[in-house]
Amino acid sequence: MQYEAISYTWGPPIFPETLRLGDVEMKITTSLFGALRRFRDCQEIVTLWADAICINQSDRQEREQQVSIMADVYSSAEHVLVWLGDAQPSDAMAFCMAEAMTARRAHLLGVPELQLSELDPLLPSLSKRASCDCCQEPISWGDDPVAHGIAAIVQLLQRPWFSRLWVVQEIRVSGSARLFCGSHSITQDTLGDAICQVDVETEWDDLGGDADQWTRLSDQAMVTLQIGEPGLDSLVGTLCDSAMHGASEPGDRVFALRAVCMILDDERFLPDYEVPLSELWKRVVVHHVTTESRRLAQPDMNIACPSLVLALGGAENQSNEADRLSWVADFARLSVKSRAKNQFYIRNCTNYDGQAPKNHAGGLRPFHAHYDAGSPELLQTRGRVLSSITKIIEGSRFPEPSGLLWKSHLLEAILPWCVSCWKLMSDLHGSRVPFLELRALVSHSANTVNYTDDEELRDCATELTDLLKGILGDGIHDTEIESFTSYTVHSFLAADRKDIAADLALALAPLVIDQFEFLDTQRLLALSSDDTIAWVPDTAQIGDEICIFEGACFPFVIRDRVDESYRLIGDAYVHGVMHGEAWPECADDLQTIMLR
Repeated sequence: MQYEAISYTWGPPIFPETLRLGDVEMKITTSLFGALRRFRDCQEIVTLWADAICINQSDRQEREQQVSIMADVYSSAEHVLVWLGDAQPSDAMAFCMAEAMTARRAHLLGVPELQLSELDPLLPSLSKRASCDCCQEPISWGDDPVAHGIAAIVQLLQRPWFSRLWVVQEIRVSGSARLFCGSHSITQDTLGDAICQVDVETEWDDLGGDADQWTRLSDQAMVTLQIGEPGLDSLVGTLCDSAMHGASEPGDRVFALRAVCMILDDERFLPDYEVPLSELWKRVVVHHVTTESRRLAQPDMNIACPSLVLALGGAENQSNEADRLSWVADFARLSVKSRAKNQFYIRNCTNYDGQAPKNHAGGLRPFHAHYDAGSPELLQTRGRVLSSITKIIEGSRFPEPSGLLWKSHLLEAILPWCVSCWKLMSDLHGSRVPFLELRALVSHSANTVNYTDDEELRDCATELTDLLKGILGDGIHDTEIESFTSYTVHSFLAADRKDIAADLALALAPLVIDQFEFLDTQRLLALSSDDTIAWVPDTAQIGDEICIFEGACFPFVIRDRVDESYRLIGDAYVHGVMHGEAWPECADDLQTIMLR
């Protein structure tokens, strides 16, 4: 039977409208009522599927059974019709702008991201569109059509549908989805393409918009509309990406993503709302470090190292409750920092096209852990304890801003923080940290350094002005650079070398711009018992041990529980071991490390 499936948001559990099916009446929400009126046809029979009508919501057993086949319902539908709600005044402008941006981009093949200034040729055509094609609603573009059009898209993305978790699966399994606002409609591909074109880094400030708001809304929409590189999604990675999406039941964080993450046939994840959440989250971790780790180890799988799931356990579980398993994250409360952690691992710990990842502290063998149901609280790994923490520097964490790290924040906070770190590291180490190592240290990753010695850096210092202008745009002036140089020198170093801040800016600016949004803002500088500089979780304590797990890209901080097991504190950066330098050649030098 051919049918169309409706994707919508329930809204508050209030049922003021009445649906009549023959002699049967049922109360429905205002949102569903609006969708049915929009998609009905007064001339022909239309077959529609909507969960509130086709599933007995008061029967828990039926609801769980239907939830388990939800992916089949949407993948088998002829079309998926997305109901965003009744039209608002700005919707006509948003849809018109998105279609114009996509049409413009089609003429610029090979350009992954347009500058908004490149939309200038659209202005005459936009100005001529004085009304909407579908409803003839007047469109007033004002004196800045691009800014007004983008602002209208921002309003559109604030619709509740974009923030719901279940719709991620509904859209990804569908072959064709179209979004409706009143009489307006647009394909998911067209809207998604327009969202990708807004270059926040270089131009959002110029539009006078809220960059934080745009980043949150666009990231959310990109996950919902399946924008990005296609591929097989890991369960943990998708949980991180969808952390901002809402669900009425905590267990739906897993149940709603079964088709997306290829776990439809895994009985551990069949919808069962009686399973304790702690048990469900543990199943996620065990699946990731055992079953899924083998799949992700394939050379063509460009997905982050499976040890990410242990890093999330440290990032999200900051309490010291004795009854909580330290290696299991609370996946119902993943925050924005989990998404950043996932992206950081993808960038720095991914086996791209069979090549070794940038960081492989635990060697080049695939990461794997062992779980025995007979000891349900323990996760067994193999590795090596390297050292213990002897000193932690409070106040060394990355300067997390109230807004995005564009333009002024680079000069006012990030680069001065880099200089401060250099001084702190030198104090920790007891001698000046080689300048060429600083790039890796401040980025928490073993990145390649482009310069060979300080002399070359000094020779390049004269290029600082042009470099920063190229990164920050024309709004930066020479006087600002001079002010920054003076500020960093006098505030942090008071050194004789007057070019030291310029050297830093020259070498670190491109790296900071590229890496900052994924840095773990909860890490602090530390010194280990073997005089090695490290970045450790802010919950780490003096005496905690630093170890490397086999196949894990980053070292980890663990705490001895005095019962032959360890508490996982979180992942870390340890200078000098990120390329496997400390990984033993002989397996006999490894030990079993039990995490509880």
